[in-house]
Amino acid sequence: MPRSEPHSTRRRTVARVSVVCIAGLGILAAVWWFLANAGPAVGPPSRVLPQPNAYDWFCSASSLLVDRNELRALDVAYLHRPRTRVRGMSEKRSLLRKNIPALAELRDGLRHGFCWPRVKDWQSSGFDIRALGRLLVLDGEVRADKGNWPGAMNAYLDALEFGAKIVRGGNLGCFEEGRNVQMDARKRIHDTYKRLTALELKAATGRMEAVRRLSVAYSEVLRQVRDQVTEDYVHLIFRNRNLFEAYDWYDRIYLATLRHDGFATGMIVKLRLLPYTKSRIVANWTRYMDKVITRVRLPYRDKHPFPPVPCDPFNERMVLDFEERWCDDLVNQADNGAMMTSLALRRFWLENSSYPASLSALVPGYLSRVPADPFSPKDALRYERTRRGYLLYSVGPDGRDDGGRPIAAYPLPKSGSTEVSTVRTYSRGDIVADVNAW
Repeated sequence: MPRSEPHSTRRRTVARVSVVCIAGLGILAAVWWFLANAGPAVGPPSRVLPQPNAYDWFCSASSLLVDRNELRALDVAYLHRPRTRVRGMSEKRSLLRKNIPALAELRDGLRHGFCWPRVKDWQSSGFDIRALGRLLVLDGEVRADKGNWPGAMNAYLDALEFGAKIVRGGNLGCFEEGRNVQMDARKRIHDTYKRLTALELKAATGRMEAVRRLSVAYSEVLRQVRDQVTEDYVHLIFRNRNLFEAYDWYDRIYLATLRHDGFATGMIVKLRLLPYTKSRIVANWTRYMDKVITRVRLPYRDKHPFPPVPCDPFNERMVLDFEERWCDDLVNQADNGAMMTSLALRRFWLENSSYPASLSALVPGYLSRVPADPFSPKDALRYERTRRGYLLYSVGPDGRDDGGRPIAAYPLPKSGSTEVSTVRTYSRGDIVADVNAW
């Protein structure tokens, strides 16, 4: 019996230690759970809205649209996608007549400043960007068919202005839709400007310069994206949900195509969440986006790489290819600059029966200044007078002057045509007017 007393004492000691350890682990787990699920102290982003705001007119115009799907089907911005059918001009006129009230409301809105309202409203309200952009282009096509080339040019410039305005205060979706509207408008401007007189070209060039001043810097677009995702995290994904529930909801609603299959895979993802809290996830996102914004304010060909993506399960899925979209924005700037310069060169040729020896001859009589090359900001767009006319180009993403050798076009599906030449971050060659531009 005496020998059993030490064993009993040891068992009681082990039991007490076990209880203390379990209690300690429970307390630690409770503290972790509290910290992990504490709401991040982030308020909604501040924004100053113009008064009056063209947003109200654009929403009203969108509500007045008739057969909006027919308008959207006319979108030629995505040239690599085959269109459903070719529409005759009589059908286009009929579609335009149905949408005269929407067109008038849209043009009224273009007279005012624009900014999207708070981020939370982007999903719940808004207007059909693509259909409204196509309506303006459709108006230009109908005017051109009647031989009213100045009216057609003004309609296309309205579309270009609309595409530039709708980026302000918006998200990446607004940025991409606005760029596509501008691409559609530029294509029509290119098909029209040689039919204008010198005086009409002067007015068109002045409008294009005004539109270029409306452009929103890509760093500002990314700041808007940072604020949008931060508010989504705080007010949409994390609100009234613990971290695990938030991830399940986020995965199901936002990333349905990437859902985890199987219990084991889901548990692995949830185990990866253990080192993170809601505040840390939001802080990771904010720091990452601040670094990306700092990077895009540097020259495109600068040697500083883009920052690494945060490794937490939320942010590694939220981060998009911001570098590719930066390239798209610079291509859009180069195309607008080249289009504006082409208008000025055409006017110079009409008045002098020849093209200038250099672009500096266009300043100040034809342009307020020579457009800079967005891929080489210290330099202007490259220009060379040739026997057949001129060569106008940007050096493109590789940052090298290849003497106007265009980036190779890729063949369109089925047709094999090389009408479109897409510029990517890895492209080699120059962005040449009439080849890669427009």
